Amino acid sequence: MIKEDFVPIDPESDFIKALKSKAAALVEMESNIKTKALRDFVKTAADSGTAKDKAAALVLKLTSGAVPNHTAIDQLLNLCKKKVRRNFIMCGSLLRDALLSDILPLNRQLVKFHERSKFLIWSAKNQTHPQSDSGLMLAWFEDKLKTSFSDFVSILESAMNDQVDKSKELSLEIAADLLEKQPECESRLLSILVNKLGDPKSKISQKATFLLLGLLRKHPNMQPIISGEVESLLFRSNQSSASIYSAISFLNQMVFSNDR
Repeated sequence: MIKEDFVPIDPESDFIKALKSKAAALVEMESNIKTKALRDFVKTAADSGTAKDKAAALVLKLTSGAVPNHTAIDQLLNLCKKKVRRNFIMCGSLLRDALLSDILPLNRQLVKFHERSKFLIWSAKNQTHPQSDSGLMLAWFEDKLKTSFSDFVSILESAMNDQVDKSKELSLEIAADLLEKQPECESRLLSILVNKLGDPKSKISQKATFLLLGLLRKHPNMQPIISGEVESLLFRSNQSSASIYSAISFLNQMVFSNDR
């Protein structure tokens, strides 16, 4: 297959719209062919099982083939969004684990459909090539996954305003795991952790400190990025003395050297 350079094409162009429509139709066809048995199983779990049964069935569906079963991601996100705290606590961890183990590329950010110009032009010229259709389906899925992942991060951000500490702690843990293992939405995930250094509850600010220090141990090259984010926190207006103390305490625990 050709080497891509990810130069974007106007997403509103007729060329992109036509290829994206073709890719969506191919994915739908693939889904109809491959997922009937799993659909029946998930429907049974959804109709007669608990929310936990439904979530587990959706994860099974997703990990058995992410592209044909892409709707399972949206269903899990909808479960996380419901105003039932235990749903987020249960589904958030399941979705994180599925994303990191089977779905997300761990060495690069996700790419929008219209940014794959070289492949899309090649595909349009080589429509009978077996890799043309499969490549279009993967490009379509990754485009959708990028949007879904952003929605998941938005759910984590919303959980930071929850009155229950367990929801905040879980959101912090998920953000740290995602930030440690893959680069998508890096700045937003880091902001979740850094902002909670200033949480009025010491339990939450200490959790954020612990997770950030653990992240630095595994990725020491992130030190300038993290210290810069904490510096921005310190210079925000209306910071409480406890928030400033927590941020300075975190910086005091960082190991500075000439190497970084």
